[in-house]
Amino acid sequence: MTEKLEALQEKVLGTVEEATSAVRDTVTNVKETMQEGVESVKDAVDVPAHVERRPWLMFGSAMLGGFLLMSALTRGERAVASAMPRRSTMSMPPPQPKRHTPGNGHHKPSPAPAAPEQESLTDKASSLLSAFEPEVNRLKSLALGMALGTVRE
Repeated sequence: MTEKLEALQEKVLGTVEEATSAVRDTVTNVKETMQEGVESVKDAVDVPAHVERRPWLMFGSAMLGGFLLMSALTRGERAVASAMPRRSTMSMPPPQPKRHTPGNGHHKPSPAPAAPEQESLTDKASSLLSAFEPEVNRLKSLALGMALGTVRE
C-alpha cells in the first residue's frame, strides 16, 4: 500500500511539474510575443527614424497632408465664394439709384446697421495653426535642414 501511495505521489508530482513547465513556457512565449509587438509598434510610430530613413517620402507626405488639411478647412469658404455671382473686373459697377432725402440736405444720414461679425474659415484655420506654431516651426527647421543636407551631399 505504501508503494502504491509513493507511486501515486510520484505521478502527481510529475504531472504538476509538467503543468508548471508548460505554464512557464506559455508565459515566456506570451512575453516574447508582447515584446515583439511593442517593438513593432514603436518602430511604426517612430517618426524621426522614418524621416532619417526616407526623408523625401516623409517630406512629400507632410506636404500632401498640409495640402489636404488646408483644402478641407477652406472647402466651405470656396463653396460660398463660388455660389456668389462673379463680376468682370473690366465692367463698371451698376449705377446706384439716387435716394430722396427729406429736409434741406444738411443732416447726417443714419449709419447702416452693422453686420454681425463672422469669423471666416481662413481666420479659423490661422488661429488653429497658431496653436501649433511651435510644432510647425520645428517641422520647417527639419525640412530646411534636410534640404540643405541633401544639397550638401
